[in-house]
Amino acid sequence: MLPNFERYKWVTNKNCSTFLDLVAVGVAILVGIQKFESASAEANLNALTLDLLTIATKAQQYYYKPEFLEGGCRSFAEITADSRGLEKLLSESQNLNGSFQIVKSEDQCLTIEATGEGDFDGDGKNLTIQMKVFADSVQTTVISY
Repeated sequence: MLPNFERYKWVTNKNCSTFLDLVAVGVAILVGIQKFESASAEANLNALTLDLLTIATKAQQYYYKPEFLEGGCRSFAEITADSRGLEKLLSESQNLNGSFQIVKSEDQCLTIEATGEGDFDGDGKNLTIQMKVFADSVQTTVISY
């Protein structure tokens, strides 16, 4: 007499369905992780850009202040590319978003660099943004994402 395969067919279909459910859940988790990492990278980029804009605004204020009010008297030259220069704009050279430094200081242009906490593009370099500050404008460049 032949065994009743109908019972085993149902069990096999149920196992297959459970397996496909697990695969679907796994894929959903992986997509969620990727979306979270992407959102984290964008949030860090936005936070560093906002910090640089705050520093740039302080630098422009310094630029327009007269010398007797401890300003630059229409020059960025006294904001030197060292810790003393950065102290004229910030109390600390780093915060939760990253670290900041003055790269270049000229009479009419100041270049500030921010380095974030993560390497989001896998090139071995942390997120780095440079901002050139002029008397009436700024120019932002992402060096490494």
